[in-house]
Amino acid sequence: MGNTPGPVDPFLKTLQGYSLFLSNFSDQSIFYAFREIDQNYEFCFFQKEIFTFRLGNSLYGPFPIALTSLVGVLFHFLDFNNMFYFFAILNLLLYFILYRNVKQYISIAFLCFFGLPFFIPNSEVSEHAILILSQILGYRVLLYAHYELRNDKKLAYRFYFLSGILFGSGAFLRHEVLLFGNFLIVTFILLQWWKYRNKSRDWKKIFTFSIGLYLAFFLFFAMNKFMYGSSVGPRLNANSSGLYSDYIEKLSFFKVILWKDGPNFGLFGNNTLFLITLFLTVYNFRKWNRFDLLMLFPALGLILFVPLLAPNDGGSPWGARYLFLSIYPLVYLSARVLFWMKGYFHGRFLFFLQFVFILSVLQTLSHEVKSLSASKEVSIQQSKYMSETSIEGADLIIFTSELVAMQTGINYIKYPVVLFSHENSLTSFQTKFLNKKEKFKEIVLIEPKIENINLSKFSKEDLEGIKPVKIIESFDKILLKTSIEEKELTIVHRYRNQK
Repeated sequence: MGNTPGPVDPFLKTLQGYSLFLSNFSDQSIFYAFREIDQNYEFCFFQKEIFTFRLGNSLYGPFPIALTSLVGVLFHFLDFNNMFYFFAILNLLLYFILYRNVKQYISIAFLCFFGLPFFIPNSEVSEHAILILSQILGYRVLLYAHYELRNDKKLAYRFYFLSGILFGSGAFLRHEVLLFGNFLIVTFILLQWWKYRNKSRDWKKIFTFSIGLYLAFFLFFAMNKFMYGSSVGPRLNANSSGLYSDYIEKLSFFKVILWKDGPNFGLFGNNTLFLITLFLTVYNFRKWNRFDLLMLFPALGLILFVPLLAPNDGGSPWGARYLFLSIYPLVYLSARVLFWMKGYFHGRFLFFLQFVFILSVLQTLSHEVKSLSASKEVSIQQSKYMSETSIEGADLIIFTSELVAMQTGINYIKYPVVLFSHENSLTSFQTKFLNKKEKFKEIVLIEPKIENINLSKFSKEDLEGIKPVKIIESFDKILLKTSIEEKELTIVHRYRNQK
């Protein structure tokens, strides 16, 4: 973020937290400068279901309340221009913790700090770092209960319960946790039958862990039902009703989520390291201990099933966001593969293996540099949009395209902006805004230059806002046009409300 909004999602996450902060944590509805005039958000940005959802007359952001609350608290100490510092530091902390939780190989250090799918500086407001941190903590408590407390069963059961709570709490951040948690329980059960078929089985540990996990899930479902009227939460409902509901089409998501080239990388990107790790781990799974398999099978389950269940392709500049829960297990298993190799190979071959490992990471890094360049170009363009739409002295700034308007980022809060994207809404717009001549004297309409936009990806309805010929003609009849200023990315129409 910083001075540019970046993609819509991180800005909207920030806006959700800011809205909660402004209401003193009493109202989740999205901030809107003209809520008193336009109580049903008719002319607010974020009208599309993929960005927000409606509850009565209010407009809500679709992202987890857990993240929204954290961002709201941060606004007591930070503002829009430096909010990203917290998440940049959080990502650096995540890199360090990932490295400390695996074997201390130089190649693993390269993997953690340079080769992960989210290596591109992800200083945006995001739940991913918090999600993986809670996952690592769940694994650490589970490991402690299994190895350190084996002689104190009563205390061990409490830690199994706590571990289940920690894993389940991730559901408040991402829906994939629901799948990951169930894969963990299934793995536990399979291990009891396979690893301990000739020994006494301790089902109480699995039961205790499951109670903790499902208690967190129950709280998640109950909270969503109470707050939003839907037990799975608004985000999943909005996505599921979108464009990506054809399961035949979803088969193509395997390529996108696992392999997609930059600027939107899949889990493996152009680096085969994790794929090799999975192959060697599965091939030698009989040699791995209980904890290794608790890493392998849930991660493998996500990789096999999430592309089929994902509401869209999940591609982003920092990797497949739907598979972020696979990151820590794959880093851990990569370290275990090297540890296993060390037991069979020595000297120059092991050094060669480490060298190949590092080269593989550097190859991915070289591709991600291209993504950084592409991101920089987008950031520059968004900065220009913000500059060109930062118009002082206007009582009302009108955007005609929602997707273009959202690139103005923080201007949504700093300036009196509205969205008027279809001429059919003219009567309502006049009643709410234009008829109030004392309040709205100086009016500006922002027209995007179509030569800067790829029009092929927009619907017919969207195009009416992007090429607002009829809208401008309507305003020319109602208002007094004082000037037209052509800028690099926009055309600014200035009006005076005095006809």
